[in-house]
Amino acid sequence: MNKKNIIIIATVLVVLITIVFLISEVSPSRKIKENNSFLENNPPIYTEEKASSTIQISKKTTSLQEILYKDNNAKFSIQLPLGWSMSNKENSTTSASTWFSNASSTMVISRYSRTTETEKTIEELGPGGFLDIIVNNIVSGFNKYQLISTKSVNISGNHYRQVISTYVGLKTQKQVTQYIYLTIREDSYYVIGIDIYSDTWDKSKGSILESINSLKLL
Repeated sequence: MNKKNIIIIATVLVVLITIVFLISEVSPSRKIKENNSFLENNPPIYTEEKASSTIQISKKTTSLQEILYKDNNAKFSIQLPLGWSMSNKENSTTSASTWFSNASSTMVISRYSRTTETEKTIEELGPGGFLDIIVNNIVSGFNKYQLISTKSVNISGNHYRQVISTYVGLKTQKQVTQYIYLTIREDSYYVIGIDIYSDTWDKSKGSILESINSLKLL
């Protein structure tokens, strides 16, 4: 294994752990493929590139909670959809992740520090290439994976890559809709993942997308 592959694997390892947990809420038996030569044999599928917790009271809407969730470790705030709650937190010296969920959906917001290895990868591949690596490693082991769209979006003044896809849960054999948002900041990068059963997406998408639009990075 050469030095480049070691840097790439170290960079995305925490992302894979986070996504595996997120997907397990919907499909516990999912296994992400780990193959050191994956990127060499499968060029990046996306190339475009543009663009302790406290609570506060925020303006109430019809589909979002009145309580604003503010996370000082992962450095974000968000208004959750009605019926959602914080279900788990994991913090380390280089990352901070927070899970939210309801009966049929899971959302995880993760902040990762830009380490020396991260900087080397971004310098070598560029920001877009770095995000390509993260996305490719997230989706590489999905069952019946289908890409719906990928584009740049603006949320509260920050540019994100949005990746929308579907896959079929190995244990439930139910189709899942997944939204992934990724952004790189000066000292960190964020990965936001949302998984929801596709048969409930039409009913829930309004409040979920409204919640995402309320996301602010601190």
